[in-house]
Amino acid sequence: MPTAHPDVKIMTFQSLQSEEFTRYFSESGAYFVMCHDGAAVSSPIVDTELEEQKSIKHSMRSTIAFFLGEGFNVALINGLRFQDTKACVWTLVLESSKRAPVPLAIDHAIQNSQPEVLQDHSSIGLPEYDAQKAKMIASESDLLTTLSLRNLHSSGKTNPNCERALLLHAALKSTYPLDARLTRDVKPFSSEQHEWLDVLCGIAARIVSCPEWETLVQETGCDCDVADFIDGLLLATVSDRMHEGPPTTTLGAAQRSAYVSLCSMVDLSPHKPQPNGDIMRRGKAETPASQARGKDMISEVKLLPFSNLVFDHHLTSIRIKVDEKAKERADRTSDQIFRELSHWHNTKPVQAKKSAAPVDPKARERALRREQFFMKDLTTYAASLTNATGKMLEPEIMIVKKRGAGVKDPKEKAKPENVKPGKASQAQKSNAKGAGKQKIMQEIEASRVQKEKQTGEKYVNAWRTQHRALQSEKDASLRYEKTQKFLNSLSTDSRKAVGTEIQLYMLDILLRIWLEICKRKSQNSSMHVAALVWHRIQSVISRPEYVSPHIMSLVSRTCQILGFPPPAADPCAEDRELLFDFVFSGPRLTQELDVVVTQDAREFQLEHCGPYMERSIDSAADKRTGGRFDPDRWQRDVLDAIDDEKSLFVVAPTSAGKTFISFYAMRKILEQDDDGVIIYVAPTKALVNQIAAEVQANFAKSYSYGAKSVWAMHTRDYRINSPMGCQVLVTVPHILQIMLLSPANAASWSPKVKRIIFDEIHSIGQAEDGIVWEQLLLIAPCPIIALSATVGNPDEFSDWLQSTQKSVGNELVVIQHPHRYSDLRKYTYLPRKDTPLEQLPDIDAFGELGLDKDEKAFAVMHPVSTLVNKSRGVPADFSLEPRECLALWKAMKKAETPEYQVDENLSPLTFFGDIIRKKDVHLWEAKLKDLLKRWMSDSSSPFDNVFEQLTHSVHPDTLSKAGNGQESDEAGWSGITDSALPLLFALHARDALPAILFNYDRGFCEKIGFHVLEQLQQAERSYKDNNPSWKRKMERWNEWQKLKASKVKPAKATSKSDRNDKMSKDEQARETAQNDADPMESFNPDGVLDPFNFANSKVLLPSEFQDMEWRLRRRGITQWLCDALQRGIGIHHAGMNRAYRQAVEILFRKGFLRVVIATGTLALGINMPCKTVVFSGDSVYLTALNFRQAAGRAGRRGFDLLGNVVFHAVPPEKACRLVSSRLPSLNGHFPVTTSLVLRLFILLHESNNTAYAKRVVNALLSQPRLYLGAQSFKEQVLHHVRFSIEYLRRSGLLDNKGAPLNFAGCVSHLYFTENSSFALHALLKGGYFHRLTANMNKNNEEDIMRTMMLVLAHLFGRRPCREADLEPDNYAKRIKASPSVVLLPELPKEAHQILRQHNTDTLDVFRAYVKTFAEQHLAGKQDDTLPFTGLKFGGTAPPTDIAHDLFETAPTPVVRSQFVALSGHGDEFDTIQSLCRTSRSGVFLEESVIPHIPLYPDESSIPLNAYLLDFYKHGDTTALEKANGIRKGDMWFLLNDFSLVLATIVTALKNIMKIAEEADVDMIDLQGGGDASEEAEMVDQEFKTTQVTLPVVKETAEAKPAPQKKKKAVVESWDDDESDDADADGSGEEKSDREDGDGDGDEGEQGLDLPRVLRAFERLKVTFDEKFRAMWA
Repeated sequence: MPTAHPDVKIMTFQSLQSEEFTRYFSESGAYFVMCHDGAAVSSPIVDTELEEQKSIKHSMRSTIAFFLGEGFNVALINGLRFQDTKACVWTLVLESSKRAPVPLAIDHAIQNSQPEVLQDHSSIGLPEYDAQKAKMIASESDLLTTLSLRNLHSSGKTNPNCERALLLHAALKSTYPLDARLTRDVKPFSSEQHEWLDVLCGIAARIVSCPEWETLVQETGCDCDVADFIDGLLLATVSDRMHEGPPTTTLGAAQRSAYVSLCSMVDLSPHKPQPNGDIMRRGKAETPASQARGKDMISEVKLLPFSNLVFDHHLTSIRIKVDEKAKERADRTSDQIFRELSHWHNTKPVQAKKSAAPVDPKARERALRREQFFMKDLTTYAASLTNATGKMLEPEIMIVKKRGAGVKDPKEKAKPENVKPGKASQAQKSNAKGAGKQKIMQEIEASRVQKEKQTGEKYVNAWRTQHRALQSEKDASLRYEKTQKFLNSLSTDSRKAVGTEIQLYMLDILLRIWLEICKRKSQNSSMHVAALVWHRIQSVISRPEYVSPHIMSLVSRTCQILGFPPPAADPCAEDRELLFDFVFSGPRLTQELDVVVTQDAREFQLEHCGPYMERSIDSAADKRTGGRFDPDRWQRDVLDAIDDEKSLFVVAPTSAGKTFISFYAMRKILEQDDDGVIIYVAPTKALVNQIAAEVQANFAKSYSYGAKSVWAMHTRDYRINSPMGCQVLVTVPHILQIMLLSPANAASWSPKVKRIIFDEIHSIGQAEDGIVWEQLLLIAPCPIIALSATVGNPDEFSDWLQSTQKSVGNELVVIQHPHRYSDLRKYTYLPRKDTPLEQLPDIDAFGELGLDKDEKAFAVMHPVSTLVNKSRGVPADFSLEPRECLALWKAMKKAETPEYQVDENLSPLTFFGDIIRKKDVHLWEAKLKDLLKRWMSDSSSPFDNVFEQLTHSVHPDTLSKAGNGQESDEAGWSGITDSALPLLFALHARDALPAILFNYDRGFCEKIGFHVLEQLQQAERSYKDNNPSWKRKMERWNEWQKLKASKVKPAKATSKSDRNDKMSKDEQARETAQNDADPMESFNPDGVLDPFNFANSKVLLPSEFQDMEWRLRRRGITQWLCDALQRGIGIHHAGMNRAYRQAVEILFRKGFLRVVIATGTLALGINMPCKTVVFSGDSVYLTALNFRQAAGRAGRRGFDLLGNVVFHAVPPEKACRLVSSRLPSLNGHFPVTTSLVLRLFILLHESNNTAYAKRVVNALLSQPRLYLGAQSFKEQVLHHVRFSIEYLRRSGLLDNKGAPLNFAGCVSHLYFTENSSFALHALLKGGYFHRLTANMNKNNEEDIMRTMMLVLAHLFGRRPCREADLEPDNYAKRIKASPSVVLLPELPKEAHQILRQHNTDTLDVFRAYVKTFAEQHLAGKQDDTLPFTGLKFGGTAPPTDIAHDLFETAPTPVVRSQFVALSGHGDEFDTIQSLCRTSRSGVFLEESVIPHIPLYPDESSIPLNAYLLDFYKHGDTTALEKANGIRKGDMWFLLNDFSLVLATIVTALKNIMKIAEEADVDMIDLQGGGDASEEAEMVDQEFKTTQVTLPVVKETAEAKPAPQKKKKAVVESWDDDESDDADADGSGEEKSDREDGDGDGDEGEQGLDLPRVLRAFERLKVTFDEKFRAMWA
């Protein structure tokens, strides 16, 4: 293990309380603990648990209790399974809330649970041995064998026959290859031999536990093969063939030498008696029946004939025997079903053009109303993203640029010299014209200059007016802030005219503040003001073209007085008289004051000016950015790659500037023509909403023909604009995959796709949806752009992406930018009990960045102080801000020794120039980190000294408070809620709001929000009850109310226009002024008071919020959530109503909300940046990846120069690990699933083999490395494809030419359920549902529905029960007084038989796949190396040295691993699981991509959770949570997924029966019941949900055309999918060329039962959705 995987460490400890374990745990710093809870699979009815099992269970659960008591979260791994390259586990996460001792005898329990032979480690030592002889032994197993026998001899327990057999067995093990050790017809051990082996193994176990054993192994240098200590079958065979000694004359030289050597080690004579005559005369043993059956079964599998022009090109290298005479095997039932399908496919008359079905006017109005509401919300949303005022968007009008416009044709050259004489006068005329043109241009330029001068004067006058208003402000800090706002509001032209003078005015304000500070002699505590002065100086001179000589002289004098480096810029603008007297313009006023900055200029910049440093990295002007900013070098490289039509992979941190990449690519497509399409793929619907809104806000375009739009968005929930008629499509991966694989798009829409943008590409690493991302990358028909901020292995991922793009003819450009725009500073919050909660404190943080000044509340975390585990090194994205670099350099300089010195070139005085830029700091940081890494890797270096210096800011006494969320004697989740408001008060005081508080528990997010709201309301009530000024104000308001009510009203009401006609303008103005001047007019005694309100009421009118609140209340949002919004507090997680989530996002971006409490929903790409990110509470879901995603929200580019990250109630050890841990590496999936193969054939066939369809297939099958992390094994992929085709052929889904048949459309539309869809197909093909519903009527309908639900619960949404739930006591507690049965009952017998046969047939196909591949590509290759450790076992004896007369070897397996075959297994398999887990090396066989589902109890030992069946029966979500163990946060999604499955089945069956009329692409409009309900909420309540009558299809025993009855239009209701036309798929399957089956069943026996099956599924969906709707409501 250490050699193969040096990074994997296995540690053994005597006790959980041992000093070694305590030290290891404190140094390693675990995230959380994964542990088995000791539960064994058993029946919940019968308690058969043995005492040994009880002891093990007790010890494991005591261990869990120990870790929980220590404050660690524990994840139970009972359900661990592997899928693709991922380890997946349905686990119960036990989250610790406090640290407390555990009163359990843990060590005693663990000790008692160990085997008796291992408990006494000191009872045995190594026996005496000859050291020289021991060194001659080559393997650990031989050494252990000889030592164990010598120990037996010393105890007097000898058995020469068994000993000789053991030594001969050892000699054969070390020399024979594995396949020569495969035995057959083995006689079992006798009781005497069993007893002797038990003693021997006990001694061996105690020997390897001795400390001396490891020393001996190291001294002898033996090969590590102790796992091969005893080969039981080989030992039994050798023992059976021997009488008193081995027949050494039959052994080869190597075996004989090894045997004799081993005998000499134990002083045993290797004499040569005769073999057992009876046994040796047996002759050749017969092959066991099981092996013969397995061999015959493999040989019986012959592939059905298949040929397809597109696939044949790739499959030619596969040499497979095909039975040309073979036909699809179809039994009588399935043949009848297929004939019925043929009826529905072929009997409907073809119509040239079908008129649209009449649409219900109410449904039309409802749909229109819904879209209007959505577009209104989207416009508001877009305005919040673009800072548009008044919701008036000003998108840029896109105009198609003519090709070559503005580019001079290189062919156009100067006229040749030998022109005709007559043309000379023409040239002179041209010169004259040129002179005239030049004069005109000069006049135009003069006019422009004059106009600019006049405009400049206008801007100066406006600045003069504003300056007078600013001068009236007495408070210098407020005057500075107002000036800053005025400067930010100026246009570009205004800035050119007066921007520099305004900057100088702001500098003047700061200098006057600094003078006051110097008078108070408080410079040391006010260095942030000096830093702001330095920043303003750099801002003034940043654009020399706008700086006059006079201004430059003032700045130079200021720098001289303060001790700053002199400015190096040359002024270029003309002098103009300033509107103010600059503080240093006259005689020096500071002679009696010490105003010089006391630090060295370079250290001052590093310590205090880091956030203000110039950030550009090789930036330069580029017209492609539209003048909005000057892009850096890496950004220009991105633009160049897009211009060159290359693919891109960009890795850059959040806020680095990735957003403009996507919009520049969109602009290119929009300007190119009116047909090209660019697609933006986002992982979440929330991000789709955001991007669509931004596109709407940025681009507009006029088209010459209708049905076109700039953009469209499409998710499962909703579709805005036509996806086929837009140029910018924003969608999610599943929808794009459907569209790209849709035959209807293959000839029209898909070829128009010019580029696909994959945002948050690291989503490819997700266990569930990652495979869709990977498939899209492989089949993308155009160049791509892949964007991410968090890829742990960017080099490996880019290598794979380059190979995939190269195979389809695209060049990939990889660009990595490691630097954030704004730095992040980390803190730990230290709550205090004495924090007053009376009202919001005043903001006292002028010019300050960060939270450093409040040392009592926030402890600074230097990033180096988080490197608690030196063995992990420094992560690649480990970053330091300038002041952290300075602190590190100082600490290293202080800790240096003569052996470990810091290079003098790293001194700031040497390394930097006068003005330090951010890119200079990056270079310095890299050199410091390189030195730090070298010190970390050297145990004798002074790294520990550096570490101690940089951790002094966090005192150990404060860490317990930080970890527990309150004082150390209190703990629990209540500590987080109680300290949340004091934390927010502290952030408000430091001007560190807005903030997002992340907690990865949805329910707890709401608890925190509710508790904060409750505290604010209570404080406000207390203020109103006790504050005298409030009482006086209420008295005045009451008097004003009485006075207002007592006024005499006019006798005759007149209109406002009449009154205005009788009043002059002056009178009207005076009346308005009087009304406005009355403060009581706007006073609201019930309103929220500012001291108890986080909201910024200045950015939103009260009427705007009231309108939003009214709409939210109409949509069922609870009152306390609306009250929290009013106070500036929002909650955001996936379980919240979509309208509410969107309101939170809009209000937060507007600046109204300043506190949002969220799960990870806001961490992934959502544009909701803030000043501060807080991690409130620990969670197993708070990983290094999620931490970086969430922390990236802090530091708003363009708003914040520094972002704050605060750990609140997160254990300090966990916080350190989060900061210092590496990002997880991305791993891929095996993307060629059987359903994907079927969809490719559907794409080819139904698009008539279009060029696009061929390209998709060729792109997928031409990949050298099909998935990320895989080696190049193209041939194996092709074998997998070929046998997937064989499976589809045998299942009746493809014909011999690759044309889809029968239920192919239904299976392909259920692609997202993968293997479950094929199980459903097996039941449909087997006629199970036909027979189940044959006699359905009102009396038995409910029973049939429950049976169908039981069967579907076995197929879809499968969740295995936890083993602990099966324990009798636990099971009894769960089902007691609960309507849930919890454990899913077994399948009905008939359904079970059909699915079991389906699994058997699938097993035969894929076993043949492994055999064929192994025979063609692995023949002659030994399967003797373990995959993980790389250890090789067995010898290399040639066949001539094999003693065939000693025992007969079994046939070498072709499919099975030889390691498994040593236990007597051949190439026979009972389950697909055993095939996948025990196949030989060199074969990639992924269980998840083989179309099967393991059946309980035949193929799975753990029953499934009955949550779907239970919900269908009782609809009680509380029972699902408590009895079934379904997390409340997951419940809606699980039920909605099943509802979507039902909707898909119903629509697919309608397509088969030609009930539905729409195109295939409309399958992507299907929704689960929850999505449909949420969408319906967007419409006013007068549009009530309409009950839809289910379609009735007349049954008949004769083949008749499908009824042509026109259907009602789709009604946008809960049961949308019960309607007809609009939800149709209309897959357009053509007439099949399938050969007739062998069966000739009587059609009249069952008739055409598919309509009845459809009705049953429709009824089931209606009932399920009704219960789901009630739960959602």
